[in-house]
Amino acid sequence: MALRLCGVAGAGIALHEPEGLKLAAWAGTQPVQDGRIAQFCAALGDGIVVAEDEAAPGFLAGASVAGPDGERIATLCLFDPAPRRFGEDERARLADLAALAAQAFAGAAQQRAGGERRQRYLTQASHELRTPLASILGFSELLLKREFDTAGRQELLEIVHAQAGRMLKVLNGTFDLARLQAGGRAALRIAPTPLDGALVQAMGIVAPLGQNDRLRLALAPGLAPAAADPARLAQALGIVLDNALRYSTPGTEVLVRTWAAPGPAIGIEIRDTGPGMTPDVRGGLFESFYRGPGALDTEGTGLGMAIFKEIMDLHGARVELDTTPGAGTALTILLPALGDEHG
Repeated sequence: MALRLCGVAGAGIALHEPEGLKLAAWAGTQPVQDGRIAQFCAALGDGIVVAEDEAAPGFLAGASVAGPDGERIATLCLFDPAPRRFGEDERARLADLAALAAQAFAGAAQQRAGGERRQRYLTQASHELRTPLASILGFSELLLKREFDTAGRQELLEIVHAQAGRMLKVLNGTFDLARLQAGGRAALRIAPTPLDGALVQAMGIVAPLGQNDRLRLALAPGLAPAAADPARLAQALGIVLDNALRYSTPGTEVLVRTWAAPGPAIGIEIRDTGPGMTPDVRGGLFESFYRGPGALDTEGTGLGMAIFKEIMDLHGARVELDTTPGAGTALTILLPALGDEHG
């Protein structure tokens, strides 16, 4: 493309790697002088530079290619063996080509990161499924090969049933998170969603814990509807309430507070007076399959908060976490209200 658009004899990309410059690709004619491209790229600053060498007729033109962090990651070089004019039009085309190269590098980096993320996710899912599957196989084999009295057989069947249920939860959570990541915002059914109704549904989700009496609601009246997928919002709020009840000190209060925020947006705070989080726990809170210490039971899959964060991100909501070991945790959501949809 560079050869055709800029009318030059040769073009290529040189990568700036820690160990030095590396000519990643070249098309057409190269300078006959060894090392000339490397010397030119090494000396190139930001922007576009044209170098003419009277001792070696011809010219090199280059444009730096920046990564997402703004640091130079490559140089796009043009070469022609004969002296020629490189005017404003050619410079503009070279700048456009450098921008396209930057987009290509960014896309490749995202694909690599996505592939690494998926591989890590599959590895974690496999690990989470391996333990209950081993229990199911082991105890079912005992049932097949040995005779047990009624009580012993019932105990083993209950273990198999519980481990199968654990597998189902892991699979459901895994597929749900994958659907969210694959479908993106387009998969949401955004509609005017009264927050009170979403909280009622969320409280229904956590009702089986038998701890809804610990929830204290302080809801602002007259809030505008949220611009949200009602089912997904209720799911996300249910996850946060479940997490607050499950990981905080038994018998303590969990405050749920709402208010109108600028934007327009709706502020939602879930605050507990539990043990709080260490920096390590806080850092892993939204990671897939992460489970913090101190749970009231071991029924969780470690996927809940990752699903919550994905739902919030798709809604364009901001999530803030205020937590100190020994001083409880407050999770704040700033959710777009109707009229402030982020598309």
